[in-house]
Amino acid sequence: MNSHFTFSSALDRQRKILEETRDRFLCNSQATITVRSIVHASWVRCLQSGIDPRRKQAENPLNNADIEAIIGRSSLYEHSIATLNELLIQTKDTKVILTLSDSHGRIIFLGGDHDVQQKAENMNFMLGSNWSEEVIGTNGIGISLKTGYPVQIFAAEHFCEGIHNWTCSSSPIMDPITKQVLGVINVTGPWEQAQVHTLGMAVMASKLIEQKLHEQSLLTKNITKAHHTLSLKKDPWSEIVGRSSNMLSAMTQCNMVAQANVPVLLFGESGSGKDLFAHAIHQISDRRNGPFIALNCGSIPKDLIASELFGYDPGSFTGGVKDGKKGKFEEAHGGTLFLDEIGEMSLEFQVHLLRVVQEREVMRIGGSKPIPVDVRIITATHETLEELVSNGLFRDDLYYRLNVVSITIPPLRERQDDILLLIDFFLEQFADKHGKPVLKLEPLVKEFLIHDYKWPGNVRELQNCLEHAVLFCTNDTIKKADLPQNLQKLVMYKSDWSRSKISDVNPFARYHEKEALLSLLQEYGGNLSAVARELGVARTTIYRHLDKCGVSLK
Repeated sequence: MNSHFTFSSALDRQRKILEETRDRFLCNSQATITVRSIVHASWVRCLQSGIDPRRKQAENPLNNADIEAIIGRSSLYEHSIATLNELLIQTKDTKVILTLSDSHGRIIFLGGDHDVQQKAENMNFMLGSNWSEEVIGTNGIGISLKTGYPVQIFAAEHFCEGIHNWTCSSSPIMDPITKQVLGVINVTGPWEQAQVHTLGMAVMASKLIEQKLHEQSLLTKNITKAHHTLSLKKDPWSEIVGRSSNMLSAMTQCNMVAQANVPVLLFGESGSGKDLFAHAIHQISDRRNGPFIALNCGSIPKDLIASELFGYDPGSFTGGVKDGKKGKFEEAHGGTLFLDEIGEMSLEFQVHLLRVVQEREVMRIGGSKPIPVDVRIITATHETLEELVSNGLFRDDLYYRLNVVSITIPPLRERQDDILLLIDFFLEQFADKHGKPVLKLEPLVKEFLIHDYKWPGNVRELQNCLEHAVLFCTNDTIKKADLPQNLQKLVMYKSDWSRSKISDVNPFARYHEKEALLSLLQEYGGNLSAVARELGVARTTIYRHLDKCGVSLK
């Protein structure tokens, strides 16, 4: 007798037995039936949740844009795709289809036999459809998500009638850190093609993916307790150096709002790191696998900002790209758009930005069809937007749309405890960049950089200063002469000023004090307030010392 025929007959008998068992259960759920416990438990849950056993298909799938957005943000997809493609090659001549579902049961990958795919579409088994147990009853994907176990579901073991012509073998993919179910690998085919080994194939694939995730997690630094989902990227705060209380407060606020899909307004002086904070918020959020697009509103000419943000259709204007061009909103779809220096955006353009924020769609220049965009907006400014609103330079309706959450990034002069950390960080970074040993600072220079200078250009100015010093230093110690020229003068003034205060009767010290004060007055155009701020003293102190030195301002 043909072995294939014998196997098919056995499958047919098993299918009929399962149909009768399911019918008895539906007539009396308390009746004693012979069915696997994992299936029986699922049937009970389906009854309790009111799923219709006569249902023919799953719910309609998500639209293409939503599916693409989910896939774009999925770390699981990113780290599974190579294994899935390998498995597709192995199953090329079999009548099965292979899927990957996320933790919600949504299918985010589907491939395999074309004819089987077409038949499966009749029950909405396709990309973007939801196959959780709560939606479509007992099935392999749903049970693996619910229990965390691999399972093969055959014919009438499926709770809903419309799936009885199918068999599926599913295996969960577990987070290597939290042990939660991240998704499910599933192999599905017609019931007549049921094979025990397909479950083993699904289990093997899920274990390969788990191994890759585990290896990646071992390489990922700074995984924190708050990061309960799989982290496949470096610590989002690794580029931001600082442990002062006001800096930690700003970082904590960012952590708190990152998962909320609301606009964030960052306030901070130039060079304080607003762009790094914006990128960190993006990296922490569930949009981290989507694009992060940044645009400085102050650097784009007024007549070009519309095409930069909204894009344009072909033939919209002379000199444009022949096929048209996406704007920043379209490029940021599914991710984050960072608009720096928002306060410098022209008043006439603000109304167009407001419409996009409200409607969540853009119209390209020269276009006639609105394009939906799913974008999280982070804005930043060094200006006080409330004052711009009061002065009629910024629309109040746009301000209130963007200022759902505001976070202030402290200037470097208010986080003095961080300066030494930053110096060490940049000296190590530039030594590696320029192939030099890690340099140290002369005590006078170190004292000046940490305690005396106010860093009006903030972290960016400190960074530039140290790179300049590393490039020009000819030994292992950075001295005054290695600093940028404007800072060399200030170190000299500080040194002379400090020396002059050692003794009020020392004529040599008095000479240096006079020279320092006169140089500073010349540097600041006679502005006593500026000189006082630079030296960290009151204006009256400056008057007193000028009088001692015999200098008259009249």
